[in-house]
Amino acid sequence: RHTHRSAAARALIEALAARRPVAVVEMGWPAPWRPAGARAFVTTYGASHANGRAAAETLGLTATS
Repeated sequence: RHTHRSAAARALIEALAARRPVAVVEMGWPAPWRPAGARAFVTTYGASHANGRAAAETLGLTATS
């Protein structure tokens, strides 16, 4: 949540994305920052269970009913 506010978190995500496929789910409000090299970047506009589930479904990580 709010990854764009932490330089260390941004650096970690971009280092991981340089080595392997990475999808980032931002559980807060969107910001201009986008991780270099990330395969997917999803912003949920909130950190509720419903928002997390919708992000997982969007990325194909859960079965839909």
